Amino acid sequence: MFDEFSDGYCPQCLLEDRRVALKLNQADFWECPDCHLQAHTRALGMLAIMRTRGNCTAFRKEIATDYVIGWVVSPAAAEAPYKLEEEFGSEAELRTFLASVK
Repeated sequence: MFDEFSDGYCPQCLLEDRRVALKLNQADFWECPDCHLQAHTRALGMLAIMRTRGNCTAFRKEIATDYVIGWVVSPAAAEAPYKLEEEFGSEAELRTFLASVK
C-alpha cells in the first residue's frame, strides 16, 4: 500500500502489507528492525529515506510511531544525506528507489 505520508512505520514493509514501526538506532537514525531501511527526520515534517541500510541489532527505546505523525516521505539526496529530494509521487517511484537502497 502506497502512502506519501508516514506515521512512523517502515515504508518498505507497508508495501508488503506489514506494519513494522521504525526504531531509533545507535546512530540516531530511524531503522526498521526487519528490513533495516533507514530514515531521518532532520527537516520538520519530512521523513527522508536514506540510501544505505542500517545493521543495528540493539535499538534504543524510542519508536517512530510516537514521534512521526503524517510526515511526508521523501528520498535523501544522493550527494548529501541530509538534503531532501521531492517526495515520492507514486508507489512505482518508491519501489524503484527502494530497489536502489544498499
